[in-house]
Amino acid sequence: MKHYILSALVLLTSLSGLHAQISSDSTLYTSGDIGVQVVAPVNINSQSSCADTVGISIPSGHWISSVYLEYTVETSGGFGGSAPNDIGTYLELVSESSKEATLGYGVAGTNGTTETITRTISDFNGAVTDTFLVFKLNAFRQQFNTACNTTAQRIADSSWKVVVNHYPAPTCYQPTAVTFDWVMSDQAQLSWTTGGSAQWEVEYGTPGFTPGTGTRVAALSNPFVLNGLTASTAYDFYVRDSCGTNDVSIWSAVDSLTTLCAPITFTTSYTENFDNTTNWVPGTGFDNDGSIVDGCWQRDPADPDDGQGYAFGVGEDSTGTAGTGPNDDRTGGGQYVYAEASGAANQSVATLTSPLMDLSALTVPELNFWYHMTGAQVNELKTEVWSKST
Repeated sequence: MKHYILSALVLLTSLSGLHAQISSDSTLYTSGDIGVQVVAPVNINSQSSCADTVGISIPSGHWISSVYLEYTVETSGGFGGSAPNDIGTYLELVSESSKEATLGYGVAGTNGTTETITRTISDFNGAVTDTFLVFKLNAFRQQFNTACNTTAQRIADSSWKVVVNHYPAPTCYQPTAVTFDWVMSDQAQLSWTTGGSAQWEVEYGTPGFTPGTGTRVAALSNPFVLNGLTASTAYDFYVRDSCGTNDVSIWSAVDSLTTLCAPITFTTSYTENFDNTTNWVPGTGFDNDGSIVDGCWQRDPADPDDGQGYAFGVGEDSTGTAGTGPNDDRTGGGQYVYAEASGAANQSVATLTSPLMDLSALTVPELNFWYHMTGAQVNELKTEVWSKST
């Protein structure tokens, strides 16, 4: 039996995949340019007086699996002009009193640019109360006046397209809240809220894969341990309920995970002195900005850049705050890891977690480390060990 452990230092301070019966219906708006509402501030609760509507009929009893939106933003150049990334939009399903959760913007930042924007929307998924679906496209630009015209920016005529993907009301319901509880180098535990079944299918593959092209396994428990993964590898995964022969739900929303590095193995002892200057790189400035830790170690926050401040990084001499941190590592001339707490908020926490370690060769494992803690506002240093038997 092998025992893998993760060791973590915690420092505190007091400061879709779709069902086979999916069908699609679409409509294209052809009644002229659509104006952009100028308003301040712009938010998801804003309503555009320039907006217009389109309608799509779907069969009675069908559910929405996704909605595809496409439109082209035309902007004007020069002083007072605009760019596609100035224009925020949201799609509203008027007939169901529903709308997108967030505004979508263009990417281009140059005034006078034309950009076609597309996105697939899941906010309307599920049952609907009507067979004739009415959609409204609200478009906004933030400025300190109120206007609605097509002069400086517009949604181009015959560019606004809505595609509704739908399917017959299911007898087997889609699982939700798909996530992973923990991840190792070769396995991960997945969990979800079932649609009602006691059996499921899991499909996983490389990021961005299309369901049906990945690796599919039956899951007879929830949570479910997914085995056979490759170390240091990113995966997407989906789950669907399996209610009987040829009776499955649509796939869940996608979730993602990255497996840990392969476990460190040793027979007597293992030492990390943080002196490998390729894997452990000191940063610069007061907050140690740009410091890099070994890729198989995990830290939270992810780095001390841009004023985050309180995150583990690598030091090689004295720290940014005089009279608190060490002047050097314990051997002299080497490197060490530390967290600069001066910019931290009250009760901030910084963690640094080691790679997996295979302790199967040891009878009585022991962890030792050297530490330096000085300063009136240092709270505590915790060492936590997580183990799992396989």
